[in-house]
Amino acid sequence: LKLQFLYFIDSLQKMETPSDMSPAHPGFWDTFYAEGEGSDGRYEWFMDYEGYQHLVEMVAKRRGMNILHIGCGNSGFSDSYSEHWKEDFDCVITNIDICPGIIEEMKKSESHKKKSKKRSTPTNVIINWEVMDCCDLPSPNETYDFVFDKGTVDALLSQCDDTTEAFGNKNVFSYFKEVYRVLKPGGSFLLITINSPDVILPYAHGADGESDFDWDIETFGIDKKKSKSSTVHSHGGFNSAYLLVKTTE
Repeated sequence: LKLQFLYFIDSLQKMETPSDMSPAHPGFWDTFYAEGEGSDGRYEWFMDYEGYQHLVEMVAKRRGMNILHIGCGNSGFSDSYSEHWKEDFDCVITNIDICPGIIEEMKKSESHKKKSKKRSTPTNVIINWEVMDCCDLPSPNETYDFVFDKGTVDALLSQCDDTTEAFGNKNVFSYFKEVYRVLKPGGSFLLITINSPDVILPYAHGADGESDFDWDIETFGIDKKKSKSSTVHSHGGFNSAYLLVKTTE
């Protein structure tokens, strides 16, 4: 069987959660951000923005982009991405997470930044925080120019129950279907994960026999040792990054 890395186990064992609760369960994240490691402010999975900035800028440099950040937690992605541009840069970044508590916390933080004028991003950048299920997005078809995920697919892959089969996780197939559906033709999906190509690519290629994906895929390696921020929580020393570009129809 293909190995699915349950790298969240360290965090799981440190928290008082039911023994059958996995990071694929929404309740895990309620506890993680309220009482666990994620409760101490910003928590970055794998690496900070500088570790993957070069990949983002390959596909998300133009003005007016509509961006979806899946499984945002309290990551600083939206600030880090937008503060690199000139004052006249404009875009919309929608940060989504299944955990209502962390979304409410980030909304309050966003409001405080605006009121205190501590935000360093261009004034035409709109940053939203919304509770959404990445396996069942409410967004219309072909909404986003760029979709970004760092670690969410790994959480979904940790689920082992009646939604999983020997060579497939139904939630992960749903996840890829939804990303493909809401991505505009020619749009890009950047996925950063601890999982290797033999785990990720069957999902990306629609190995369930029910999906019809048409995108170009590039695979990159990222050395996480380059990330030195205290907010970074790394699992192992290396990540895979997948850049999937939806073919223009």
